[in-house]
Amino acid sequence: MILYNAIDSVEIVKHFYDLTQRKLNVLISYVYLKGNAIKVTSTYRDMIDNLCLDSGAYSVLQIR
Repeated sequence: MILYNAIDSVEIVKHFYDLTQRKLNVLISYVYLKGNAIKVTSTYRDMIDNLCLDSGAYSVLQIR
């Protein structure tokens, strides 16, 4: 079984990795990427074990 950490900020990946040197399994909704998709998919990718990107439709609905 793989457990994913649902995050609401891309910067959590780097912060967690800097503190623990462990890779996260990340689930992030598109609405929370806030223009930082390149950080998750390229810059921080080596700090992530498994990555799931969600469409964000439900999150957008809840924010309104």
